Amino acid sequence: WGDSPVDGWTRSAQVAQAVLQIAMAGDGNPDEEDWLVLHLHGTQIVQDPGLARCMYGGFVWPAALTLCSYLESAPMAQKLQNLRVLELGAGCGLVGLVAARLGAQVTLTDQEGMMAHLRRNVNRNAQAAPVDDVRVL
Repeated sequence: WGDSPVDGWTRSAQVAQAVLQIAMAGDGNPDEEDWLVLHLHGTQIVQDPGLARCMYGGFVWPAALTLCSYLESAPMAQKLQNLRVLELGAGCGLVGLVAARLGAQVTLTDQEGMMAHLRRNVNRNAQAAPVDDVRVL
């Protein structure tokens, strides 16, 4: 990932852009076997290409990867212990799941159309990154 956080962030952004291109490709009728499972920042995030085509929360944005790298940096990771975190428009849930893995008490929110996708990712990471609540915004 490089020698500095900036190198890591640049690489993370490149990965996110590649995933977005893959998610936007296809026949327009993705089913479960078309979903991508990304292993990012100690979590497993499901990417549903169907959602990526029509909803902003259906894929991981480069900014989310950059924020996760920042949260995992030594000064921030220690500060997250037992803090309350409210993520508005959590989408796939990556940032909130990383905060939960680092010890924050996390509530994730999004629109009704994203709830099944968000809950799928929360359930997939329940042991490593327990989230306190998932709500419709």
